[in-house]
Amino acid sequence: MRLTYCASFALCLALASQAFAARCVMRGHCSHNEDVDKDIPCKVDEEPQALSDKQLFEEVCPDLAATTDVTCCDVEQLQALKKDLQQAIDVGMKRYPSCLRNFRNIFCQLLCSPKQSEFVKVVDSKDTDQDTQYVTKVVYAISEQFSKGVYDSCKNVKAYRVLNLMTVLCGWWCDPVKFFTVLGSTASEGGHSPYKVEPEITTDATIHVAGTELRPLNVDVV
Repeated sequence: MRLTYCASFALCLALASQAFAARCVMRGHCSHNEDVDKDIPCKVDEEPQALSDKQLFEEVCPDLAATTDVTCCDVEQLQALKKDLQQAIDVGMKRYPSCLRNFRNIFCQLLCSPKQSEFVKVVDSKDTDQDTQYVTKVVYAISEQFSKGVYDSCKNVKAYRVLNLMTVLCGWWCDPVKFFTVLGSTASEGGHSPYKVEPEITTDATIHVAGTELRPLNVDVV
């Protein structure tokens, strides 16, 4: 009887672990957005994988790389992210290391975190001619604490040493919600994202999006 109980308990633990195991909901590239000249990730449902270029991962996403050896992004995505982040560095963010580190983490977590499915939900996608789907819209669940921390670390950044970066991005009445919304806006909305990233900023521990429970991202800021 005791052995049967132990076996059943172990099975329950294994099933529970599988039920809450985070997975990847997007990875790689399956299409290209000509309006912003950026690639669009594939919609997937798979486990995180080890990267073939650990050094690049450590360079582009140092905070995340320090905590995991598996990711939901591939090398091509990291190379594209490195290029995009360089634009932020070029406008002056490098002189504000806290802002740059937190800003970097927004995208590293979205694209590469092995816990991607915990806080990212693909809500719209389209078929390709190669039996795959590319992402057109995701919901990015973010804790209010994280969003405010990132915003506060960047709100006084001067672009090109003259202009306030937040004013340039989202106008005079910018706040964390507007800031994250602008970052995820597509060309038709005046933004530069190749697919729509809709931020869901909340103080709740969990939220439900399109039938899926999400746990808003709440990593440390500096």
